[in-house]
Amino acid sequence: MIKSMRESLPGDALFGESNGASIYKSMYDQYLAEELAGKNQSIGLKEFLFKELKDSL
Repeated sequence: MIKSMRESLPGDALFGESNGASIYKSMYDQYLAEELAGKNQSIGLKEFLFKELKDSL
């Protein structure tokens, strides 16, 4: 999910699009996913999706 969110952003001017930058971003996305899953934290998507789906019914 984090990778999909990152891909929705425009190009990355800070790191560019090299092979090394791609590997680094992938590793960082994995780290973020593990940290968020392991500490029972929320990034707000659950609440947003619940509200949107509830309002659409």
